[in-house]
Amino acid sequence: MSWDIVNAQAQNSTTSATSIYSPASGEKVTIKHISACNTTANPVKLSIFYDSDGSTYDESTALVYEHELEPYGVFEWCPCFLGMNNASGNIAYSTSVSNAITLTLSGVKES
Repeated sequence: MSWDIVNAQAQNSTTSATSIYSPASGEKVTIKHISACNTTANPVKLSIFYDSDGSTYDESTALVYEHELEPYGVFEWCPCFLGMNNASGNIAYSTSVSNAITLTLSGVKES
């Protein structure tokens, strides 16, 4: 068995929850690091969602819910070890201001 690196990055263009990562069918993925950067001079609320088998983005699937990120602030969750093996699963995020947060995640997938 070997492992490949998984990386994903996005900047929200809306305040609605947006999926940043969903594994392909048959993939076994472990997300190990999530970071978010507020690229504005204003505070922004950040929510990060983990739904291992769907796309429900509310408090029931929130890893972080409406966390206030200070201007130009960074939020990091490392190590996080989130397993994903369902192509219907998603990691998503939403913010209180569009075009304000760049979210990056990394991990490994079994190959």
